[in-house]
Amino acid sequence: MKSKRYLLTALGVAALAVPATAAAVPDHPTGKPDGAGKPDGAGGHGKDPTVTYLFKGTYAGDGTTVAVDHGNKHVRRAELVDTDVQFDLAEAKVVVADTNADGAQDLADVAPQDRVVVMARLPKKEPGDQPYAAKRLVDQTNSPADEPVVPPAS
Repeated sequence: MKSKRYLLTALGVAALAVPATAAAVPDHPTGKPDGAGKPDGAGGHGKDPTVTYLFKGTYAGDGTTVAVDHGNKHVRRAELVDTDVQFDLAEAKVVVADTNADGAQDLADVAPQDRVVVMARLPKKEPGDQPYAAKRLVDQTNSPADEPVVPPAS
């Protein structure tokens, strides 16, 4: 008799627990809402995450323009290859050899027709209007590694 009561109590508790666990099953297969856990909040929420665009080309010498001849997939998808792209280089880190010997490595050391790589963080789907704010400009023609080592004065 005691075992019958115990069995009926266990079945009653199990019957009450089943609807609670059934209600806890998520609608999404991963158990997360759309976009949760994805980089930059992408996916399902109409956001346009920021990605790195790498523009490769020739510096025009005017302080803003690069004739882009190739780039990473974001540059290609935005159809910016074989175009002149304008950049705001005011806040950009410039990596170049000190070609004018003024003691500073800045945009003045980048000569016209130098091969450069420009990095910019822009929206993935639509980069927006030019000029793009550049994060870094690397002069490949006059890289800092090409500088001769000057021995210290004694």
